[in-house]
Amino acid sequence: MLKWHGEEFKRQLRTEMSKRLDMAGAYLRAEVVKNISLPTRTLGPSLVGEYPHADTGKLRQSIFTQRTSPTTLIVGSSLVYAKVHEYKGRSFFRRTIFERAAQLAKILGAPIRFR
Repeated sequence: MLKWHGEEFKRQLRTEMSKRLDMAGAYLRAEVVKNISLPTRTLGPSLVGEYPHADTGKLRQSIFTQRTSPTTLIVGSSLVYAKVHEYKGRSFFRRTIFERAAQLAKILGAPIRFR
């Protein structure tokens, strides 16, 4: 006779997916931080279309992950000028911080939003 363990299976699945979402968020945060860590002091200002170079390190330090629901994670920055780098200006002048990480999140199928 078969015994159905559906509720236990769902609980284990939710736990495992939660761990994987946290791992994906940590990975994407690390990628964003790495991408914006090139020093302005030695390399000079970033070129058009490049990730912004690190000047004071405030932008790099402001990158965070935040769980908004069991299935959603936000990777973002609390600094106003992070949004300026990400969204302002003509598309060929943008210095994206999160865009390439967002593309990676889509490939991974991760329900991660960037703000």
